[in-house]
Amino acid sequence: MNYVILVSDFSNHSENSISAFLFSQALLSAGHILKNVFFFYNGVFDANKMLILPSDRFNASLEWENLSNIHNIPLYVCSSASLERGIFSHNELKNIDHVKFVNLSSSFKFIGYTEWLLDVVQCDRLIQF
Repeated sequence: MNYVILVSDFSNHSENSISAFLFSQALLSAGHILKNVFFFYNGVFDANKMLILPSDRFNASLEWENLSNIHNIPLYVCSSASLERGIFSHNELKNIDHVKFVNLSSSFKFIGYTEWLLDVVQCDRLIQF
């Protein structure tokens, strides 16, 4: 089966992102296809490379990046939700005068909600965490 995962909460605030990660690992281990993971609302904070977490905390950004690299899974971040929460890519560095740094982790990609929905309609299951 083809799955799309939606993460709508930050791993520091709830277990949702961690559960989404573990569920994604289980999907892949069972031979299912994970088309992409979409980070929405506060879930976009998991794509912020500037967050410094204590060593005993789950580093969602790093774990998602590793999973993406191993299994070639796109990690999408809602562009409008990210901008509202101060997460910027290289495009914002060029287009917004007061933005001075990029803090979007390199394995994550900004996309619009509508663009992401095109993948959703082609999957068998959408699972939200």
